[in-house]
Amino acid sequence: MSMLRQAVSIFLLATLAACGDGGKPEQKPAAAVKQDTRPYLLANDFTNATWKNGVHQKDGKTNVFYYLHRDPGAPALKAGDILDFARTGKATVQNVVPAPANKDGVVSVFVTVDKGLDPAGDGFPNKIYIGQ
Repeated sequence: MSMLRQAVSIFLLATLAACGDGGKPEQKPAAAVKQDTRPYLLANDFTNATWKNGVHQKDGKTNVFYYLHRDPGAPALKAGDILDFARTGKATVQNVVPAPANKDGVVSVFVTVDKGLDPAGDGFPNKIYIGQ
């Protein structure tokens, strides 16, 4: 048997051994990815001299963000609620101030928390989970 034939035979035997009975390589089930089912909101996608990704950035005050909602059934935040930010982690709501609805019925809700926020890591488009 030539060396090439012998190498091919060894390769085929190894491949068949890895395939088991069905002729296809055995596949192990993928690990289940746990979905976070907590309610969440998103900071508004707004940036100017004062706001970046919906997080306040003026005068060193970075513990305020705002979000928009139109749905009267949207989760109502209150002082004492816990929010879980993507980068900062858990923070406690200190104050919630909704602005009057605009002509389209959209309400801007301004939220102050007990920690400074990072606009890139905590602001839009990162989810802000409500509750622990």
